[in-house]
Amino acid sequence: MSDHPRAPRDRLNRREKEFIRIVRSLPRPYPDPAIEWQLKLYSLLTRTKRRLDRLPIAALLSNEHLRWLRVVRGADLNVDEAEPVDLEARFFMPAPRNPLKCFLEMYSNGFLGWAMPDYCAMNGWELFDERVLPVLRVLRYYHAVINAVEKSYPDVGTNPYWFPAGFRKFNPTGLQRSTDYFWIQDFYHYRSPDVSGPDPAVPHSIVSLVDTSIDVPDDHILKSELLMGILCMRHILALRHWPGHYTLPLLILSYHDTRGRIIQMHCENGKLHIRMSRHLDLSVPKCPQDVTQIPRDGLIMTKWFLSKPIGNTAFFSPPHKDSQEEDGRQKRTHQEPGTSWPLAIPKEEHDGNAAQNQQ
Repeated sequence: MSDHPRAPRDRLNRREKEFIRIVRSLPRPYPDPAIEWQLKLYSLLTRTKRRLDRLPIAALLSNEHLRWLRVVRGADLNVDEAEPVDLEARFFMPAPRNPLKCFLEMYSNGFLGWAMPDYCAMNGWELFDERVLPVLRVLRYYHAVINAVEKSYPDVGTNPYWFPAGFRKFNPTGLQRSTDYFWIQDFYHYRSPDVSGPDPAVPHSIVSLVDTSIDVPDDHILKSELLMGILCMRHILALRHWPGHYTLPLLILSYHDTRGRIIQMHCENGKLHIRMSRHLDLSVPKCPQDVTQIPRDGLIMTKWFLSKPIGNTAFFSPPHKDSQEEDGRQKRTHQEPGTSWPLAIPKEEHDGNAAQNQQ
């Protein structure tokens, strides 16, 4: 693209060199193709970020921008069907159950929202523009249900499938105005029934992102959405919890204004791939306790926050006991990455999903 600045040369800074030095110093057989591949992924994400840094802060990225960034935009992510037919890679499936019960239990206890100005004052944030209050109220409304579903867990959080791994606020302009900054509300790793902390067999992660700086057309992606995805994927690589996986899928739940959308990101064949859903209406009912007023798209967003990781992401996956048909042909099924079903998903839920996949 002629109107874009020339891409910077691929030079590693001191921090990146230190990361590579530490990874290569780990005890392992040499050469280790898995480690070398993850180092290439880290370099790929770094080069993409450097190109992205040359664009304006509140940039809307079109398909032409994505081609210049060497990012592949796949087919639209179908979030309306429980079992969509996909020809492209999918690494998350929405929760099979209806979250209306969770809403009803949460708001029948007297939840009326929160005092956003008081919360901002408590955290040292200045709120100059009250037009952003509906956005933050939407975020709180849906996340309150997400973080209160089902039973509590002894380690951290109450979500039965994902546990919070961090909170971070990003302010690209250096100001504290709510219309100028975006932030990651929560960063989640998969919670295995058999493993405390991140499951080494499931590298999937979920991020919720708020950006109140600009309106987003359906056919564009915000710079902040792509930037946060790249930063989170580099962070996941640097954690070194998942050395045996060729890709680390990321699901971004993005909120702008009273709308939102779902974005899937992963690396494949040496390129960054993204898939985006349509925009979802996330308005809050006038009476928060009346769950019948919750928009259908709000339930879709909640189901996707309670989604299940699917797809094989491991370099070497052990064969599944049902992976072969009677005639010897391989069966296409949703398998947990790098493991058999019982390790990553409770058996009673696997049985139901397997029956659907066989149809």
